[in-house]
Amino acid sequence: MIEKIIKSVKNNLLNIPGWKTNRKIVVIESDDWGTIRTPSKAILESIQSQFKIEFNPYVIYDSLETEDDLNALFETLKSIKSNSGQHPIFTANSIMANPDFEKIRKSNFSEYHYELVTDTFKRQPNTQNCLSLWKNGMSENIFKPQFHGREHLNVALWMGLLQTDKLTKAMFDFHFWGIVADGLKDFVHRNSMAGCNYSSETELAFIANSLATGLAHFKSIIGYNSKSFIANNHIWDNNIENVVHENGVLYIQGQTFQLYPQYKRMLTKKTGKRNRLGGFNANKQIHLTRNCAFETCQDRNFNDSITGCLKEVDVSFRWNRPATISTHRVNYMGTISEKNRKDGLEKLTLLLKSIIKKYPDVEFMSTDQLGDLILSEKNNLIPQ
Repeated sequence: MIEKIIKSVKNNLLNIPGWKTNRKIVVIESDDWGTIRTPSKAILESIQSQFKIEFNPYVIYDSLETEDDLNALFETLKSIKSNSGQHPIFTANSIMANPDFEKIRKSNFSEYHYELVTDTFKRQPNTQNCLSLWKNGMSENIFKPQFHGREHLNVALWMGLLQTDKLTKAMFDFHFWGIVADGLKDFVHRNSMAGCNYSSETELAFIANSLATGLAHFKSIIGYNSKSFIANNHIWDNNIENVVHENGVLYIQGQTFQLYPQYKRMLTKKTGKRNRLGGFNANKQIHLTRNCAFETCQDRNFNDSITGCLKEVDVSFRWNRPATISTHRVNYMGTISEKNRKDGLEKLTLLLKSIIKKYPDVEFMSTDQLGDLILSEKNNLIPQ
């Protein structure tokens, strides 16, 4: 009971500062589209039999999206309409590349190489049309890609672990990463998924290049510049913001708390700062913060994520804030578990219909649309 009261007080306090609106706006931000994760249940079980590892929901359920995953998600979104006739829209924070395992192996693990997501999609029959489906979703205004990084990978850390860690090498042989042995587990300092975490100027230079080339790939593949960016695992700093600003990014997505890269903080502390919705950084980029969570794969009971998210939406609207919902790709993936996808989409339907019923004037927006609205109010100018 005390924990629930503390959480409720915290949710209300976090919604007090920042940009306000009387409009009932819902933004759905979904991370990790395009990145590879666990290839199959059989491979996961093989790794488990050899190593002591942590099985979190992202390892158990997440995988590269398939045509079936996208079709099921899009059918769900198109089946739901607000009273004004709007379908919900997913801001699909997307990765533009994955490691090229064979080229890395040929270099004897001494050089990093990547392949574009378009080539990753071509590798399997059930993913070959995924880019076309992305673009169908874009044309139907239910799927709006934004930039999440060139790859969802801390390259420097991963390449080092390939030389020293048996688990990392074993996962490489199966063409995936993202599991850390219990003895090496450290989200802050040894997280192979955090692409913008760096511990030296050399690593920062590599990351800066990856972001610049990743944004160029985004424009080439998707067909427009990404107006927003969200750093992997919410670890970034002003150096990262400077790079994406130079490449056209206007809005920085994230949780309210921003964790600084390892290079800028004590190794024993999680150091960072809080951002508020609508706040400007030194580049005049606008922070867009999330205030609701909908992670169905983490539910202990069927209704947990629905009940929790609806409460957070209520708090958001109580304080005249948009409800920006974080819901990762993993919740809607069915390669490893069809039940995971089925449950995720069923819960998503219940959540969105409940919001529409309670708030008949609700408006669905993508992240860049919300950013444009805030910027237009601040500067009386919508960026072209």
